[in-house]
Amino acid sequence: MTGLSEAYNRTLSGGMGRPAKDARLVIGAVIIKHKLCLSDEETIEQIRENPYLRYFVGFKAFYRDQAFAPSLFVDIRRRMGPGVFSCFEQSIIEQVSKGKSSP
Repeated sequence: MTGLSEAYNRTLSGGMGRPAKDARLVIGAVIIKHKLCLSDEETIEQIRENPYLRYFVGFKAFYRDQAFAPSLFVDIRRRMGPGVFSCFEQSIIEQVSKGKSSP
């Protein structure tokens, strides 16, 4: 996951604008999205409803509110650019697939 967080963090501008979402939250949300074959909106809803998924993405307590807006996925894709995001996404899919094939 270190390589993925480095790829995500390289796309952020230091000290300008609002603080970015934590890399664990972003990477975890993308993993959940692909592992469960969900849309952006469904991913947000699953994270909101499921305490195990909330913990997986780095939350320590349960909150009724959405963890983030579905537009986060759009913002990540735009910020990283199609090439970097595609590599980022493919790396996650490969890691998830490895987990399926392991006994």
